[in-house]
Amino acid sequence: MRQYDIKSEASLLATLATSDPEVTSKMKARILRKLKHHYLSPAHLEIYIAMRDALKLDGEIPSFTLLGRDPGMTTEAKSAMVACKLVKPMRNQDIGKAVDNLRKHYEARVMFDLHTRAGEEIKRKQGPRKDVWIALHAEAAKQLTACDDTNDARDIKTVKKDLLRRADSKEEASVSRLKTGWPTFDRHTKGGIDRKSLVVMSATSGSGKSTVAMTLARNMVTTDQGIGRPARILIISYELGKEELDENILSCISGLPIDRIKSNKLTDKERDWIKKVVKRFYKDGGGISVVTPSTPRTLQDIWDLTGGKTYDMIVIDYAGLVARDTTTKKNEEREDQHFTKMSAACKLKAKELNCVVLLLAQLNDSNNNVMYSSGFRHNADMLLKWKVDKDCKDRGFFEVEIDKARRAQSNFPFYLSTEFATQQCNDYTEYAVKTLGIDTTSWYTEPKAKISLDD
Repeated sequence: MRQYDIKSEASLLATLATSDPEVTSKMKARILRKLKHHYLSPAHLEIYIAMRDALKLDGEIPSFTLLGRDPGMTTEAKSAMVACKLVKPMRNQDIGKAVDNLRKHYEARVMFDLHTRAGEEIKRKQGPRKDVWIALHAEAAKQLTACDDTNDARDIKTVKKDLLRRADSKEEASVSRLKTGWPTFDRHTKGGIDRKSLVVMSATSGSGKSTVAMTLARNMVTTDQGIGRPARILIISYELGKEELDENILSCISGLPIDRIKSNKLTDKERDWIKKVVKRFYKDGGGISVVTPSTPRTLQDIWDLTGGKTYDMIVIDYAGLVARDTTTKKNEEREDQHFTKMSAACKLKAKELNCVVLLLAQLNDSNNNVMYSSGFRHNADMLLKWKVDKDCKDRGFFEVEIDKARRAQSNFPFYLSTEFATQQCNDYTEYAVKTLGIDTTSWYTEPKAKISLDD
């Protein structure tokens, strides 16, 4: 019964592992997303898990050739890979059919396993006891979600062990966080931004939302994150075209004025400097990837654009330009409902991908609230807001208000520079504090203990 419909499993896995140019990264991302919600045969499950683990480490889905060299793969899995190689890659329109076919049979397979075990109990004990049935059903439920690592259910004993292990751990906390490269921010948040977080940056028009996001991306790549490689950032920009975004990245990472890069009036020395910086910036698989959609894209399209690769942060610039789901009629969904669903989906995706999702949004100048929907503030793990007026540009810095910060300190002054000419917003807090005469003693007050550890 386990082998009842291995054709669908084999075709999906073979399409993932193929190097056929007609199989796009978008197709692979779609398959990878669908597969983890389905029950696979043991050999195919082993192949899928190996693919998923390699993807998390290297950012690429390995081929069967590479997987076959892994000494840890079982004989059954290697035999299944040989069989999968004989299956032709699917066309894009056939993926849905294969997934539906797999969904049709996976429940029947689990029920067959359940009945087989029950039959064995009946033969051996002349009828299964109640506790045996409970155990069998629990095992079947576990098999139904065997490929879905988002349903992490733990009992009391397991939670206790995990808590004790966490309390005794002496590993650097920065591994679970991404340092922003802004010293003031990283110091007061004890390491930066938590992974699995939705961060909303909201500013008035012309206040440098894209520039702040660009600087953050550059900082994350050039800062040691404690993960053994440079950070990988994906910027999905509806605001800028490909050429303009490339120019902004060059200006940001090189420090050369954007107008000189746009006008192509660079000296030979400056060109050599840019080449050197680019090679140093894009090393060991780290750096900034970009997508500049030329047609309206829904949020689901955005996730497909990731191509099945792993990123430490995904930047969406910006929320107001993300298209609505075509399956929902506009007159059936208000604008605020659309944006609330968008922010909630981004929050869940950040948890699933173990990354930071950075969503840029417009700030209402009249009431200092995020435009479109209050759902942005509700769903965000961290909300940063700012305005940049003429006075800010004249003095060279502006204040960033940390309106909301789950799991992080937020009551400290934080200022960024207005170095828009070089596409940079660097940490200017120390300079701003001295210039404005801010009382540093009010930055942070230790909370009073609510429990006693004397006993």
